[in-house]
Amino acid sequence: GECSVLKCGHRFHQKPCFDQILRRSCGRFVHCPMKCQQTTTKDDIMVSTNLSTNDGSRTNRQIKGSYGTKVTRIVSDILSMRDKGEKGVVFSQWHDMLEIVDTALQENGVVTIR
Repeated sequence: GECSVLKCGHRFHQKPCFDQILRRSCGRFVHCPMKCQQTTTKDDIMVSTNLSTNDGSRTNRQIKGSYGTKVTRIVSDILSMRDKGEKGVVFSQWHDMLEIVDTALQENGVVTIR
């Protein structure tokens, strides 16, 4: 089923829990019943679902290591590029992400230069 996720990260089943939370909310803000300090506007409520979607994170190639769907997809794409004799450049605004991708690529036999 669907769950509603507030800015604080708490999630609630849509029916009947979140419907009741919405009825108790005042104006455009929703207050988390877990007494979090962070308020969420009704526009900021996210919905999570367990329905299967093709979000582009699936790969046909198995890679070594467990790095999450985004890094797995990057490594898989780079391995496919390498198989074709191509090279690539990976950019990230986060240094930590580059470290993770670098480790994953090296574990999968891709030479990296930083």
